[in-house]
Amino acid sequence: GLLGLLDGPLSPKGHQPTPPGHAGGIVYSQVSGVQRGARWLARLTDPGSDALSVGSVPVGWPVSALVGGTMATGQVQTAPLVAFYPGTAWAAHGNYGVEYHLTLPLLNDTPEPVTLQLALESPQEREPPGGVVSLAAASPNAPVRFRGPVAVQGLDGSPGERVFHLVQRRGQPGPLLGAITLAPGEDRTVVVRLVYPADATPPQVLSLLSAHTLAPDPHAGDPRRIDVDALIAPLLEGS
Repeated sequence: GLLGLLDGPLSPKGHQPTPPGHAGGIVYSQVSGVQRGARWLARLTDPGSDALSVGSVPVGWPVSALVGGTMATGQVQTAPLVAFYPGTAWAAHGNYGVEYHLTLPLLNDTPEPVTLQLALESPQEREPPGGVVSLAAASPNAPVRFRGPVAVQGLDGSPGERVFHLVQRRGQPGPLLGAITLAPGEDRTVVVRLVYPADATPPQVLSLLSAHTLAPDPHAGDPRRIDVDALIAPLLEGS
């Protein structure tokens, strides 16, 4: 019965996790623990600035980056585990159930009007060379990497928050969530919120793109440069 299940031996794990600090490939193993934290807050700006210049575009930031999957930024966002079963993974999890609250204080510091596009994407590579990822039309047989709602505030034509339900396969670009048009000298704050889904496979990339990326070539792919230097003041709050 239930007491026997609680007191009896646990079934053997399929794979033992790679020890922390081990060089080479990583075996993540199964996750069975309790993580600390409930929210990831970040203000995405240029280094040393209070704003994000349109001149930084295209640029992207990892979402739910983990050991061996930092998108070449070296930033591990995985929440620490306060308790976990022996023989299970120590840091293989995305921030499942954690709310991401990302603020982009955009500034058009050019003499011309600028239109930007916002996207959440699921690249194939977890550690792309040079921080540049390639995206192409995903195979219908590729595994789903992200499935869930994403809320965005600050898009053109919508003063309030818009909610999008995304289903993305591995290597799939976009879909574009909306446009942000700024006149010369204009600023606008864009806020992206999501609760990282329990069945997602990290990491994802939040991408800010120029308008010409509206129709990427599905054969050539669409390079994105991931720049973690623009990620200012990340904070994983206690629940």
